[in-house]
Amino acid sequence: MRTHTRQACATRMFLNKKRRVDRVKVSIFGHVGTQNLGDETIIAAVVQNIRRHCPDAEIRAFTLYPDDTRRRHGLPAFPIRRLGPGLGVTARAGAATRKDRPAAKLAWLKRQPQIHAALRAIRNSAVRLASALKELCFLVRAGRALAGTDLLIVAGSGQLIDLYGGPWAYPYTFLKWCLLARSTGARIAFCSVGAGPVRSWLSKLLLRNSLSLASYRSYRDEASRRFIASMGLPAEDRVVPDLAYSLVAPATLRVACAAGQERLVVGINPIPFRDGRYWPENDASAYGKYIRTLGLFALWLLGRGHRVFFFPTQLRMDPSAIEDVKAVIARLGDGCRAAEPLERPILTHEDLMRQIADADVIVASRFHGVLLSYLLGKLALGVSYHSKTAELMREMGQAEFCIDIEALDLAALSERFERLRERGPSIRRRTETIVTAHRRALENQYELVLGAGALRHASTPVQSNSPSSGIASGAAT
Repeated sequence: MRTHTRQACATRMFLNKKRRVDRVKVSIFGHVGTQNLGDETIIAAVVQNIRRHCPDAEIRAFTLYPDDTRRRHGLPAFPIRRLGPGLGVTARAGAATRKDRPAAKLAWLKRQPQIHAALRAIRNSAVRLASALKELCFLVRAGRALAGTDLLIVAGSGQLIDLYGGPWAYPYTFLKWCLLARSTGARIAFCSVGAGPVRSWLSKLLLRNSLSLASYRSYRDEASRRFIASMGLPAEDRVVPDLAYSLVAPATLRVACAAGQERLVVGINPIPFRDGRYWPENDASAYGKYIRTLGLFALWLLGRGHRVFFFPTQLRMDPSAIEDVKAVIARLGDGCRAAEPLERPILTHEDLMRQIADADVIVASRFHGVLLSYLLGKLALGVSYHSKTAELMREMGQAEFCIDIEALDLAALSERFERLRERGPSIRRRTETIVTAHRRALENQYELVLGAGALRHASTPVQSNSPSSGIASGAAT
């Protein structure tokens, strides 16, 4: 811990030296821009705090979809990886029509297997070479975009994973940007990041080397810290709560819940759990059970005089799940419908927070649906599809109100809801105290990472948390 504190102080001293020469440049890195409003809340919180600590700083962003980042946050933005058809960029016009060519023209190849295999090998080699050249060109452009950056902040969220795309998505992206940052003289700070799952030894190797290049590391929960420590990184790295807790919301949104009232407003946040259209694993039976349970729970609430609305936090995925829940209500509710007028259009993280502020109780299946409920003083029931939600609610002293999504049923939801309602005032006081403590911890982190006042240019050598500043060797365990 002593070593980590010295390194954090060195980072702060380095950044404070910048005031003597020119305007500091702070860049924010995140796998964002995918219409996940929880992640956009994190970016908004970091921008807000950079401007508060360093009013003169020039802020840039490096994200998956820079156009979205420019629109949402008004920042200059650059892509963190080359995007292909699977990531939202349309393939070349010619590529889409190759399969439509008459098969007869190439039928003779099927009768010449050796020639066919040789041509296929040549084609595959050419594709790999072209991809390598494109990546090299991208790295040159990325280095130019990063040039002049003094501090690269990897902004929270659950980014240390390989669930989507394997080693060559998140893990490789981190390593190339950390190497680029070091080559341009920028400091790297991983702030309140979440970790896991990471399944491949290559992913672990890439992530371990990326993290070893950072001047500062912290994780958003103890489970993430332990996971990274198991990969060989220092166990004394900090645990600092999710960055979204540091967002200062408008005072008008800090509305206390009315848990003592007979008629409550309940917001429900469905997700496409195991819906093959959006989820890595496809299980129509599990998805159907989950959707039906939320529909029955909404009917149970409406039958007791409560008002219900549904809201997304992932704008690309969640609306389809919401429509499926409403279909269950229409089919089973004998004409009973959720109170649709309560639902606001949600396009931004501000819209999301305004919608949550309208509720007394939130039933959320997404991590930031739960977190923002606590930030705004609401009572929350968490439906956990990932350990991060259970960890969040355990830290808030609310583990008993977290239900594993595999065990979700109407009895569990209704029983927890009544218990939450009965104990509402004491629960709200407790969560308010913990949220205040989380905000203090995040303020300390911003002080360590950003320092006091404006940041200015300096040629101080970059140092790593790791004993060796080079690339670690061997496979991660």
